[in-house]
Amino acid sequence: MKSLLILVLILLTVSCKNAKDESKKFIGKWHDTEYIIPTEGFIEFKSDSTFYYRSDGCMWRSISKGSWKLYNDTIELNSGKIDTCYYTFPFVKCVELGELVKRGQTISDCAPEEGIDFLEFINERFYLRNDTLIYSNSKNLKCLDSSKIKFAKTMKIKKR
Repeated sequence: MKSLLILVLILLTVSCKNAKDESKKFIGKWHDTEYIIPTEGFIEFKSDSTFYYRSDGCMWRSISKGSWKLYNDTIELNSGKIDTCYYTFPFVKCVELGELVKRGQTISDCAPEEGIDFLEFINERFYLRNDTLIYSNSKNLKCLDSSKIKFAKTMKIKKR
């Protein structure tokens, strides 16, 4: 019985250590490699299981922050609540040309500044392949651009 208890403790220790080692692969800043509008986009994963996202375009900016969880080679992001007034928009939303999209707000009845949105990550998953984080929810969507959401630890020249 004592040897069984020791074996269980060893297995628990090894499995916890493996999960921590796996998370080290994700910690740090990941740069957007595919978005074609002139932009600098990145996701930064912190060791306390939080993330910060930012993307800048010509006349707009989007941000998000929240928490992440690791599932083997896949990381899942969920935005948290914030106390600053922004328009909200899903991280990925497929829209038809000319379709109006109703935006939410981070705080009810506030007056958000135009040109900046808070992107909502809701169970958004990315899997790791080589040196690239690839958006994995795209198979459930009907828009082509979602299959090209990729981030890398080093900045890369974007395809135009």
